[in-house]
Amino acid sequence: MPGNAADRDEISLEIFIVNADNGERVHDFRVGNQDTSFTEVLSNIPALATASRIRLEAIFNTNNTAVAPVLKQWSVDWVTEASLSSSIRFVDKQGVDDVDVVRLNTDIVAGESNSIFVLLQDENLAQRSIPRIKVGLHALQSGDVDSLQLNRNGISNEYITSAGMPGVIRETAGTNNGLLELHNGDTLVVRYVDPIDPSDISIDSVLVVQRTRAVLTVETQDGPVDEDQLIRTLDSLYLYVTNESDHDLSPAQDSIFADVYDNVTKDQETIILYEEPDTEGGNIYQTGEFRSRTALGIVINQGARFENGRLETAAGNIITAEYFDIDTATVFLRMVGPDPGEEVVGGPGAFNLLFAPNPYKSNSGEVMRMRIEAYTGSLTVEKIEIYNLAGELVNTINVSDINMDRGTRISSKTRSTSQGIWWNFSDQHGNQVSSGTYFARLVGRFTDELTMQTEDVTFLRKFVIVR
Repeated sequence: MPGNAADRDEISLEIFIVNADNGERVHDFRVGNQDTSFTEVLSNIPALATASRIRLEAIFNTNNTAVAPVLKQWSVDWVTEASLSSSIRFVDKQGVDDVDVVRLNTDIVAGESNSIFVLLQDENLAQRSIPRIKVGLHALQSGDVDSLQLNRNGISNEYITSAGMPGVIRETAGTNNGLLELHNGDTLVVRYVDPIDPSDISIDSVLVVQRTRAVLTVETQDGPVDEDQLIRTLDSLYLYVTNESDHDLSPAQDSIFADVYDNVTKDQETIILYEEPDTEGGNIYQTGEFRSRTALGIVINQGARFENGRLETAAGNIITAEYFDIDTATVFLRMVGPDPGEEVVGGPGAFNLLFAPNPYKSNSGEVMRMRIEAYTGSLTVEKIEIYNLAGELVNTINVSDINMDRGTRISSKTRSTSQGIWWNFSDQHGNQVSSGTYFARLVGRFTDELTMQTEDVTFLRKFVIVR
């Protein structure tokens, strides 16, 4: 430094810090020209924090050839700090929950999520106030590669992006074009190398599938129901979801959940649906079709007891079956409540089997009717066996041959009565039976409405035929 203070304004010294790996100047500063020593604090320079090696360059200037600056010594002082491990993961749009599956369309669709979100946590970056960082994305099947810039979330150690990386399902893919093009069933990998500590590498992966829009169908024991169909207390409800391939995530059996609720009683029941196999009895499940196994019973005036396997409703209420497909919209079907004119039946025991007239006179011109009543639960009739007084099997009548006015699945506190001839009074060989005492043995399955336990049951009723 010139001894004459007036000459010091004639000189300058500029220092450049260069990234030794790529030759890029990452920081520069001008040395003060009044003191013989000068210190520049480098700890809060983001670009410098990402450099693994640096070198110094100095440029001297003078406006007076009689004086010139002389650099006697320069040095870089540092303190070694322990590196902190980073973590990176695929998350939802809110950046809260981890995701294992990303569902995308074949094109960008307005109103639906078409982006992939990543959350990086790295204390090394935060301590150095690095405002943003890029991470690499690689699709293993399509081969697409791209990078995603993450921005620091306030003063935390989290780095996120509110927009995410847009993605679509396509057969072909470009690279580094700002749009991820992936195959259905692809695996997307995000990889982050900590620029402060290159040995710190974080990786996460996610399954990518093509989004499909589910279709929900509600069925009773008699088959699918229509919108606003009249539902009776003897009905049992089943749910069936199709076109849900984006929840078919493996050849193993997958499952989904749906809800059924009443708009007045506020009773709500959660239904689990299991994926149907590719072939009947098979063990490969890739259909995207899901069906509930257990029937949901309908009850009246028993008080809303949530999640007990029975839906508490009343005449005129609206019953809603709802499957929330996370990527599309709520899928629902509305149904009118039970028939207000339906009679509630009661009696001793769990259920009953009755015949009228009994004794039955074949020459009376009447039709012998069979009535089945359920009192404390739901009864599914499988068959009726006819025995003679000696205990010998006379005939077996299958459910498909019995025409009942309300079906052979009978809900609690309801009845079902035969329509027309339910037995032609013949034996297994087609021969007409003679007058005498006979026994009808009902074989079925009964589900108790309180315990919801199901068991095989039989019931024996005596009747007399006079010919």
